[in-house]
Amino acid sequence: MVIAEDTIKRIVTRGYSLNVAIEVMELVSGFVGYGFAQGHALAFAEVSIRSIWCQQNYPAEYFAALLDAQPAGYYGECTLVNEARSRGVTILPVDVNKSTDRYEVEDSSSDGLMVPNCAIRLSLTCVEGLSKETRTRIVERRPFASYFDFVRSVRPERDELEQLIFWRVRLSCKQQAGVALGDPFCDAIRQG
Repeated sequence: MVIAEDTIKRIVTRGYSLNVAIEVMELVSGFVGYGFAQGHALAFAEVSIRSIWCQQNYPAEYFAALLDAQPAGYYGECTLVNEARSRGVTILPVDVNKSTDRYEVEDSSSDGLMVPNCAIRLSLTCVEGLSKETRTRIVERRPFASYFDFVRSVRPERDELEQLIFWRVRLSCKQQAGVALGDPFCDAIRQG
């Protein structure tokens, strides 16, 4: 109570009435257990409202930006991807002819109808064990006409190639439309 009495005395010495001083003290004392000032709360509320607006009006862009900022908060990538899906955003797989080091917003087609900016292409960074140098070579040397063209051009380490196959990274091209990267290698191994 010493702080309250001292504050009331200082308000009165600055020319305000005792009633005003007591009323101000009652208003301020309501924030004692709050944890931070009203200005901080208002700033946080503004950021929250802007985030919600972006999420509602530009969901693919919003979630792509959040995924690019990882690790940056409480929610992990899987949680963000699931939340994006629940909000109608299509999640497209990693594709060596389309993915970059960032999560990219793309158009998507559904039932023959092209819908702009409604999908997120997963980033090459999703593939654990893929070095920055290999990711750079993938982006710089594409497009790849075939899986063997990809391997010949990029020259990934064996562990990296295994990770690409394990993650079923896609290679979209005209001859082989969106087949997982491991499929032809697995077929070649089975045959021989």
